[in-house]
Amino acid sequence: MPNQLSYAMVDWPRMAAHIVQQKAQVSGPVIAHENGRAVEATTELPDWQSGMPLKRARKLYEGITFLPRDRVREQSAHTWLARQLVCFSPYLKPLRTGCFLIQKPDIDPLARFIGSRPYLRGGAAEAGEWAHLSLCGAAGGTLHRVCNGGRFLSQTPVDVLADPAGPLGRAGLELAERLHLFGLHDLGMVKQRLSRKHLRNQFGIILGGRIDQLIRPGRQPNVPGYVFPQTLHTSHEFDTPSSLAHPWIRRVLLRLAEHLADALEYQSALALTLQAFVPGRGMAKDCYLSRRGLYSVSDLRRCAINLYDQLSARLLAADVLSLRLEASMLTTRTYVQQNLFTSRNEASELTRAVGLLQQRYGPRTILHVQRKDSIFAEDRLAVVPVQQQTS
Repeated sequence: MPNQLSYAMVDWPRMAAHIVQQKAQVSGPVIAHENGRAVEATTELPDWQSGMPLKRARKLYEGITFLPRDRVREQSAHTWLARQLVCFSPYLKPLRTGCFLIQKPDIDPLARFIGSRPYLRGGAAEAGEWAHLSLCGAAGGTLHRVCNGGRFLSQTPVDVLADPAGPLGRAGLELAERLHLFGLHDLGMVKQRLSRKHLRNQFGIILGGRIDQLIRPGRQPNVPGYVFPQTLHTSHEFDTPSSLAHPWIRRVLLRLAEHLADALEYQSALALTLQAFVPGRGMAKDCYLSRRGLYSVSDLRRCAINLYDQLSARLLAADVLSLRLEASMLTTRTYVQQNLFTSRNEASELTRAVGLLQQRYGPRTILHVQRKDSIFAEDRLAVVPVQQQTS
């Protein structure tokens, strides 16, 4: 198989369901749900439709475990996958969570990497569009290579376009049905019988142009180098190897947490990682993921100590040369507060927050936010009494 193909795509098609399955340590099939909708399933299911109402899904699949989606862990897995793929080529572009387009990849090592992970699939070709199409037909744990574009199109049924993860998204399902009605059953026939003008007249300028680009890819754009999300870190180097169980190691770690809290300022970290370098054993680490975000000194100290206890139990009082505390997946604190109002699942949290405000300021008060970017500090709230209504 050739190792010189210009583009490759790697996808984690069932990321949401796979992650919640691993988190809950469930052995059977799992369906991930969010906002009252079934999102993904770990296996193929009859009559499955992504986004179907959760009540309907529970009736159709009674013997399957339903778990809520965890977007924080998904983003963590997305970043992990990016760190792995950047080793095969620095020209990496994320298309969605768990899906990347790679330019000038080292194909053989990439194929071995995907082959050892059945939850991934990949496609490689001379054009990015063909790599995306080949990915849709690839089985889990395989990298589908396209060496001859013309033969590939003639062997690719139009049903590939119906894949929601395909290059046309949800619009591909209706498009595949219409192409079948026209008597066009593979992409080679579409290329042979329909010109660009025909496609635009029949399917519209935008969708028709997108189809033409899939079957007749032109000049391919360059993929920029991948830039990792911002992280903040602080570390301490020991003069000589020190026992991880020594009491003063805890004091060092608490100081690191304080330094990290100062660096976060108006940001909040969804992931906190503690790394320790052990001579002769390399780097050991533990990671904590938070839905609410970490930014206060007390939160960071508490989580850092929990990570330290987990690491100490695993390393059995080994000697360490350095400690590193890293905050990643950064967001603004405003976003964390706004999530109370924008997410349907957070309605209970909003009710609790309103209750706490009423307990503090009284039930007959209205709190006005003075600034739109307020993070609920007391000096940014105006308390106005509610006037009594008389009949």
